[in-house]
Amino acid sequence: MATSRSDPRKVHALIVQAEACLQAGDHDGVLNVLAPLRGSDAAGIAANRMRGIVAFARGDFATAARQFARIVRAGGAAPEDHVNHGLAALQLGRLDAAAKSFRLALAQAPGHTEAWLNLGSLQFHSADFAAAEESFARLVALAPADARAWYNLGLARATRNRPRDAIAAYERALVLDPQLLDTWNNLGLAHAALGDHATAEASYRQLLARSPDHAPALANLGNALAARRAFDAALECLHRAAALAPAEPGIMHALAEVQLRTGRNEAAEATLRRVLALDPGHGRAMAALAMTLQWECDWDALDPLRANLIALALREARAGRRSPVAPHTALSQFLSPAEELEIARSWSRDLTDGMATAGTKTRFAYPPRRRDRIRLGYFSNDFNSQATAHLIVGLFERHDRTRFEVFAYSFGGDDGSDWRRRIEAASDAFIDVTDEDFAATAARMNADEIDILLDFKGFTAEARPQVYALRPAPVQVNYLGFPGTIGAEYLDYLIADEIVIPPSEQDFYAEKIVYLPECYQANDDRQPIADRPATRDAVGLPDGAIVYCCFNETYKIDRTIFAVWMRILEQVPNSVLWLRDQGPRLRRNLQAAASAAGIAASRLVFAPTLPKQEHLARCRLADLFLDSYALTAHTTATDALWAGVPVLTCPRNTFATRVGKSLLTHVGLPELAVADLGEYETMAVRLAHAPAALASLKARLVSNVKTEPLFDTARLTRHLEAAFEGMWRRHQAGEAPTGFRVEPVGKSLRYRRATGAPLASALETAVRSES
Repeated sequence: MATSRSDPRKVHALIVQAEACLQAGDHDGVLNVLAPLRGSDAAGIAANRMRGIVAFARGDFATAARQFARIVRAGGAAPEDHVNHGLAALQLGRLDAAAKSFRLALAQAPGHTEAWLNLGSLQFHSADFAAAEESFARLVALAPADARAWYNLGLARATRNRPRDAIAAYERALVLDPQLLDTWNNLGLAHAALGDHATAEASYRQLLARSPDHAPALANLGNALAARRAFDAALECLHRAAALAPAEPGIMHALAEVQLRTGRNEAAEATLRRVLALDPGHGRAMAALAMTLQWECDWDALDPLRANLIALALREARAGRRSPVAPHTALSQFLSPAEELEIARSWSRDLTDGMATAGTKTRFAYPPRRRDRIRLGYFSNDFNSQATAHLIVGLFERHDRTRFEVFAYSFGGDDGSDWRRRIEAASDAFIDVTDEDFAATAARMNADEIDILLDFKGFTAEARPQVYALRPAPVQVNYLGFPGTIGAEYLDYLIADEIVIPPSEQDFYAEKIVYLPECYQANDDRQPIADRPATRDAVGLPDGAIVYCCFNETYKIDRTIFAVWMRILEQVPNSVLWLRDQGPRLRRNLQAAASAAGIAASRLVFAPTLPKQEHLARCRLADLFLDSYALTAHTTATDALWAGVPVLTCPRNTFATRVGKSLLTHVGLPELAVADLGEYETMAVRLAHAPAALASLKARLVSNVKTEPLFDTARLTRHLEAAFEGMWRRHQAGEAPTGFRVEPVGKSLRYRRATGAPLASALETAVRSES
């Protein structure tokens, strides 16, 4: 057999012939020509190199790796041989061997761009993102005209939560090669990470102009449109993306999220089930499906899913990853305060801590203020006809303008409502930041010298916690919008009262607790009720019946409380239950549950959505508001009390489920916050059978609304202002945030304790006289 030493001219001719075959793609020809050549001299090394290239091209990575390894052992390896050996090892999953080969190539040739590219890619896919960024940075320095280098550098930066730096790299890549399509997509994602959805949208459209059927870009465009509330256009994009990539669970999940936001619950459920068929471990889809079933009160499907989901949520949170269950959803899952804190912390880490990195070029300072007035910043998208605005509009109007300035930052559009107009009129400055990115809004607040910034959103829908994470104000406060902890270091205080957060439970809150002396919840004592009288017949209620109502969102209704309600209806035959209407499927599910409990479906009456003033007028037709249990009434309870309807509640062990007790205590009806569901059931039945006691209770409530502190907006405002002044004094003194109590202001003329017999004795008298 001939060897590489037989005849130099023949060997050279064979090498030339094999190279020609390789160039022509004749792999069999290469191997046949090279068959006589063996050894470790230059010819043998050249032969092994071509054999390795052929094996790699054929997908025989083990053979390729052996051929390149022979070259390395022979001591004749060029940088390309190390790179090729590394690529073959990579294909075989030998990551350490691949990294070693790429580094050997770089030891020989520090300027070898392919070695830097492949080493960086290996580091990236091994989740060593810092090392990957360093490798791609070296690549960019060596090949500044290589668009791939800039693209990969951008990818590494984005993965390290540095979207601004990623944008700079992506933009450079696109200058060099506008046809590098995925760069447009990732550029859009980087802008979206900063909250700049308008620019993100423009990036996706640039890609789609070049490749109209690019499914990821279509899906991301849909997400950007949804973030800007262009829901119809968002759904069109997402449906197209799902049709193009029906096996991509991420795209399907994005579609389902927009379907849920637009009330298409049945369509969302079907989409989410497709996601879970593709990826049974998709935690966010599992959570969204559970919440959909919760909204629809489909408890048979929900209960087994929920058990697995909560276990997964806590496991992920404890492992330092974001819980698939959102903090707001967690409030209705029968969790303990400690578990709610774990889930909130997992979201704060994942959604907002990255903003500290994203905003490294914006470290805000807070120079000493030279103003007599404390400047308050209120930040929300609910400055419209929304529950939060219904509560706080009177607070805005009652602020003492000799001591405070009010800046409102809105990102919710303008619905033209009276609440919007009142809040605008009551603000010293009302600024629309809807189309600003997070950093721009934070910079604006800092430039406006906001002293105390209040978070009205927490982790509710469309919140922008990233702005608070950038720390635009020296004091930042969680108040009213989220009845629980945010679990983040960037909010200093949480405003509460001793009913919703007993002092013994402060350790379950990341914020320092500031206790108001009465109910923490703001209310508007100027809230109008429609003059047009509502009648029972007009709203489908039977005359002469006892009307129990619960106008809470239906996701708050669980199997346990519904069973109690059905037992109440059974014991009060001349009664109906008046509920919020959330669509035909909900109605079918609750009617079926009622029938299964032996209660005629016709005894459930469903109330469609009405303008607020008309809804309050309609509320007056009810006899008793039956609170939910998993998550209790807040604004809906206040609405009922304002309209003169007593509320019966059974608080559990969390802030979110004790709000009703605080409301009732501070409207002078503490006995309606009962200790357990047995007492709840008994109380609801006894009141129905004692009409005189019920009438007396309602009369007491109507009187107390005018005298008790719950609806004394001016008094609540003074307490809040005292809280703000206490926070500000600590900041000015250079002291760290700490919890404290606000002392009650002097009793106003309208703050007089109502007199009258306690409910229990009134009931006993009524029952004796009627028995």
